[in-house]
Amino acid sequence: SSLDRETEIKLFETIFGNLHHKLTILIVTHRVFSLKEVDKIYVLDKGKINMAGTYDELQATSEVFKKMLKLHS
Repeated sequence: SSLDRETEIKLFETIFGNLHHKLTILIVTHRVFSLKEVDKIYVLDKGKINMAGTYDELQATSEVFKKMLKLHS
């Protein structure tokens, strides 16, 4: 569902503050700011996994991820 920015920030603070590394958490989002803290990102393109890696790895190597960053910056 759609979350407003403030609610999304609180949700991610809870996830990364209390639950990170204790559970497997699947996050589906188009807002790339929330992905810097995750262990692994899977980039989908046309319904298929295009690439996987950390935020920094994908920023350096994935054209699809770079396009997402440009759209949301």
